[in-house]
Amino acid sequence: MHYPNIRPAVFLRRENRFTAALRLSTGEEIAAHVRTTGRCAELFRPGVPAWVQYAPSPARKTAYTLITVEKAPGFLVNVDSLAPNRLFAGAVTAGAITLPAIGPVQTLRPEVTVDRSRLDFLVSGAAGELWCELKGVTLERDGAALFPDAPTERGLKHLAELTGLAVRGRRTAAVFLIAMEPVTRFSPNTAAQPAFAQALREAKAAGVELLAYRCRVTPDSLSVLARPSLTFTQTKKAPAAPELFLIYFSGEGPHSPARLAARRSETAANTSQTKQSSSTHRTAVPARVKTPARRSPRAPAMP
Repeated sequence: MHYPNIRPAVFLRRENRFTAALRLSTGEEIAAHVRTTGRCAELFRPGVPAWVQYAPSPARKTAYTLITVEKAPGFLVNVDSLAPNRLFAGAVTAGAITLPAIGPVQTLRPEVTVDRSRLDFLVSGAAGELWCELKGVTLERDGAALFPDAPTERGLKHLAELTGLAVRGRRTAAVFLIAMEPVTRFSPNTAAQPAFAQALREAKAAGVELLAYRCRVTPDSLSVLARPSLTFTQTKKAPAAPELFLIYFSGEGPHSPARLAARRSETAANTSQTKQSSSTHRTAVPARVKTPARRSPRAPAMP
């Protein structure tokens, strides 16, 4: 998925839910449309590099749209909330995403109404149909991709619909497209919305497929990694968070889990070596000895 007319900028501030102020490399301050309604407080920080798409139109209030933000050096995050559905449709058609149990894809219908909700896609294959709901993920903490970044009643409603269909024998899937590459796992954001994490666990128990894919992000493009990054799911039961489960990733590239682990090990080794070196070369500082203050000779008394 390619974005034409991309221009580098620096993020200044978020004016409101739909608009942000940025400064182009020319020095011009502009207003850009923000498609994501998420808070993205960890991304939208003054001074971070960003990229905007120039697309002037009489029907638009702004000529620019915010597309990509650099969270850390080399760590790009796509913040275009319209991208996941477009990317999914293209990736399924091209075979970059292989959906379970339906065989080769024959048709892909977007925005399909079911009961009281509208789900993103109904995908038909030689072996049956799969109802899909997509969620774009932009929140990362300590190498984990998390969803949601804020409570979402709409997300709960969609999960309920998927679960209901699964109970009735339909094939369903919740698909999480992670709009960044340097992550090693995906998990529901229990701290932000425990109810969503619990609903996702119940959906999995009912038979809803949980799929997650990392994406390769550049300033002007977004693509699903060549290999599906989902390797296995595992339910983690812990007293503090019984609803927590993790989806682990594997893949090639500079941000693959193996390379991330190697970097962490290297960093830990360097830190340990630095501490040992500091301890070895530390010298004792002699204690300061207090000396009595000298008193000025008292002047003789006046006769």
